[in-house]
Amino acid sequence: MNIIRLYAMFILLFITLTLHVICSISGDRGPVCYSCQSVSDISSCSTVDKCNKQQVCSIETDLLNAGKLNLGCKDTNNCSNYRTDFTCSSCCHGDLCNNKGCDIKEMPPQQGPICYTCHDQYTANECSQVTHCAADEACMLARVLTGDSVMFNGYCVNKFVCPSDEMIAVGKRELETYRKRQDFTLDCMKCCYDNLCNDIDCNSVGNTNAPVIDKLTSTAQTRTVPTTMVLSTLPRPVDGQFGSWSSWTPCPYSCGKDGIQHRFRHCDNPTPQNGGNNCIGPRIDTQFCHNNPCCTGPPVITYIDKDTFAHAGDFVTIHCNATHADSILWEGPKIVGHQFPDNVEVISGANLLVFSGIAHDNTGIYRCVAQNSCGVTSRYVKVDLI
Repeated sequence: MNIIRLYAMFILLFITLTLHVICSISGDRGPVCYSCQSVSDISSCSTVDKCNKQQVCSIETDLLNAGKLNLGCKDTNNCSNYRTDFTCSSCCHGDLCNNKGCDIKEMPPQQGPICYTCHDQYTANECSQVTHCAADEACMLARVLTGDSVMFNGYCVNKFVCPSDEMIAVGKRELETYRKRQDFTLDCMKCCYDNLCNDIDCNSVGNTNAPVIDKLTSTAQTRTVPTTMVLSTLPRPVDGQFGSWSSWTPCPYSCGKDGIQHRFRHCDNPTPQNGGNNCIGPRIDTQFCHNNPCCTGPPVITYIDKDTFAHAGDFVTIHCNATHADSILWEGPKIVGHQFPDNVEVISGANLLVFSGIAHDNTGIYRCVAQNSCGVTSRYVKVDLI
């Protein structure tokens, strides 16, 4: 009886483990999220984390810490959307969805897929580094043999090295030729074109045309396939370089508050290609913008000189002072759309109208105009000759 009970427990344990494996393979997982702490901008984050199914992606900003960003996985119950004057938190569902949020919208345009880019990984899906590939590139996962070890390498590669059926079958002759040129043996290579698609072993997906490696003889025996393609030499990697900085964004407030302005640069001069390194350094620059107090009404002209009468050739100055004015300017006769005569000058910093050797052509009515965002105020003064 004990033997029967032990056998039944073994069968139950086997079924439980089998169901667990099936559920894991079926894709019952949480999202893949960007995962970086205290970065200046999202574009500089090239690390991801594979969350569990009870988690979501999050992004947090902290204006008190130079606007640094924190990205990663958070438990669904502990992640909420909120905003204060200095902090912001945003949660989302879906792979790589925390590349925006909390008013962070500016991102380099995605030309090609986002691919895993790791070297010498022991399993196909342990990579946590990603790269934005160029428009003419695809994701690639290569399985290679180095001695007795099996390693996986992920790249961005030019699409011309990828066959239309997304698999390369390398015959025995091609493997032998390639082995003579390299210090490793290419087992198989898979190309794909969707975000984060190159984390599945190329020998595990529809693998009817991948070569089988005989570990005792280190030779390859290729199964019968509809089409056999010769291995192409991978193109040379090109490291990315930053382009020029953009203009500063407008200050978020027109008055009353100090704000933060941003400018951006992209890794596009050139973009990384063929597994080349991404740009290193900040992609967003910030600075404070200082604004004047908000006005409570139009400016007030507190003083202007009385009507002025002078002899021809005299040196004459006329003053105009105002409070709460963003600017003060002078208007005069015969200058609508034109400049003052050569002997008349406006000293803007002192709000002065200066006549050097006043003449008959300078006589008339002059207007002092003070303005701010709430309105315009003006006063008039007459200038004439005795």
